[in-house]
This record gives sequence, C-alpha cells and structure tokens, in this order.
Amino acid sequence: TARYSVPARLAGLQVRAEVSSDRVLMFHRGEQVANWERCWEPNGERLDLDHYLEVLQRKPGALWRSVPLHQAKANGNWPPDYTQLFLLLKQRLGETGAAKQMVDVLLLHRIHPAQVVHQAVAGALAAGAIDGRAVAVLVRTTTEGKRPLVLLDVGELDIYQRPQPQVDAYDQLLQGGR
Repeated sequence: TARYSVPARLAGLQVRAEVSSDRVLMFHRGEQVANWERCWEPNGERLDLDHYLEVLQRKPGALWRSVPLHQAKANGNWPPDYTQLFLLLKQRLGETGAAKQMVDVLLLHRIHPAQVVHQAVAGALAAGAIDGRAVAVLVRTTTEGKRPLVLLDVGELDIYQRPQPQVDAYDQLLQGGR
C-alpha cells in the first residue's frame, strides 16, 4: 500500500519493482531509476525531490509546500543553508523567482557532488551573492579548478585621475565657427 516515486519523465510508463525485505528497486527498460528503503507505514510515501525537479521547473510555486521537499527536510537531505538561500531569494524575487533559482541549484546535484554544491551555496551566502547563478559559478570554479573572481580595492588608482578635457572650442566649430 506504499507509494514510491520515480523520475517524472517516467510518469504514465510501466516500471518494474523488485521488492526485498528492506529495499524497493525500480527499473525502466533495464535501467535502475530508483532505490528506496522499504516503507512499512500503511499508505506511506517515499518521494525523492530530485524526481520532481522537471515538474517544479514548470510549476516553481509548488516547491516550498511540496511533500518531497518536506520529506527531504525531515530526512536531513535539505541543508539549512538551502532554506536561508531560498528565504533571501524570496525577499529579492518573490516566491516564484526564488523557487526557480532553487530548482536550478538543485539540478546542479545531478552533475556535481553534493558537497561541492553545498559549499557553493555556503560560499554564495557568505559573500552576499544571493543568486542561483552565483552558486553555479562557484560550483564551476571549484570543479574546473579556476579561482573565483576576487573584488579588489581600486582606491590606489586615484593617482591616475585626470581632469575632464575642455571641449568648448569644438562646440564653437559645430556651431559654424563663431
């Protein structure tokens, strides 16, 4: 009587489940698409937030109240920094804009190690760069071995300040040389 999620791309398609005493493995066309700890609660659900990201890209307003997100939080799979980032994004962009950027951050987990993404979120927060794209840049700089951009104090460049040129004579030429 339990329900287990599979990736949204498989909605409406037939999958095969292998059930053991402690696991439920889901397969589609011979490929394992989900691996769950068995659910023993009557009518229980095991939902993976990653399985719903494509749906949440189209309906970002559903993210914050979604059951998969609440399960991720309850299972310790949603770091506190992610909540902080979402709330700060929400102040800047509203709930829909914040959710869109959070879904983009979560999609980074599909191609990068979780620890790298977690560090990038923490780094963006520490730098005050409240933007999903800043997280993506930090992930890229970590994985590609490039150093992140560093803001420099350019106050010493004041010695090169020059006065604005006087162009009054040119203005006279434009008016017919008077």
